[in-house]
Amino acid sequence: CNSSGLERVIPRKRGAVQPH
Repeated sequence: CNSSGLERVIPRKRGAVQPH
C-alpha cells in the first residue's frame, strides 16, 4: 500500500490505481 506510487497513478483512472 504505497501512497507514493498509488497517489501518482490514482489521479489518472480507476484501473490505474494499481501500484505496479
